[in-house]
Amino acid sequence: MSVRLILNILLAIVAALLFASVGLIVHSLDRQNADDPQVGLIDQQRVLVQNMTMQAAELARADGAEAIDRQRDKLARTILVFDQMLNALQYGGVVADAGGRNREITAIQNPSACKYLRESAE
Repeated sequence: MSVRLILNILLAIVAALLFASVGLIVHSLDRQNADDPQVGLIDQQRVLVQNMTMQAAELARADGAEAIDRQRDKLARTILVFDQMLNALQYGGVVADAGGRNREITAIQNPSACKYLRESAE
């Protein structure tokens, strides 16, 4: 057996192990997200905060009554979604996830997380 053949075989084994480990990680993350929809919802909250910041800046730059109304409505819809998700995290409920599917969310029980949510809601 040549050295080149041995190295190619070893490279193929390493690649197979890498693909298997990536598959395992993706599967584990999918299971975690499916088991704990709160994690996905919290991530959506982060994205909504970014969207609200951007939309508020767009509202400040809007020129003309029609553009201002359009930006105000867009920001109001985002705020409403954020508030619905925050309430679901605090008290439990059904909300739409990023894929548009309705998810049953149980209220967060961790005392420090509950304190943070109450402060965020004020």
